[in-house]
Amino acid sequence: MSEDINMKCENDEIKHIGKRIHKVSNQIKRKMDGKLSDFGLTHSQNIILTYLARNSHRDIFQKNIEEEFDIRRSSVSSILTHLEEKGYVSRQSVDYDARLKKLIITEKGLAAVSKMRSVVVDFEKSIEKVLSPEEIDTLLRLLDKLSEIAGINECKNE
Repeated sequence: MSEDINMKCENDEIKHIGKRIHKVSNQIKRKMDGKLSDFGLTHSQNIILTYLARNSHRDIFQKNIEEEFDIRRSSVSSILTHLEEKGYVSRQSVDYDARLKKLIITEKGLAAVSKMRSVVVDFEKSIEKVLSPEEIDTLLRLLDKLSEIAGINECKNE
């Protein structure tokens, strides 16, 4: 019986788009994790540190990171705890709501972002070597569309 199911899947017109996106995402994450391991950080930690560095002019809270990167609260909390333990970020109470803790990137965190920037730039350049500017623009537009679809489907299932 399962053989029949496998045969049907091989002959139908499914392109396995989601599977391919997931695979590429995992490959990129693994590659970046490997390159960033010299700094003792993961790709996810680097992305959040970079976000904090770029937004240091305003108050950033855990909720902002959850929304910006569409990451679950528990995952963001775990990443932030690790970054705090390593001395890259600190959490600071705000005057207007004792429950809220704004996230502050430390000098150590800023230095790490600066050092890791070359890893990210090199990876971006490797993409630019194989994709034309037009292909990159198309890819970004398509990813935005897929993100919209995924967000809409997610909301419908809730």
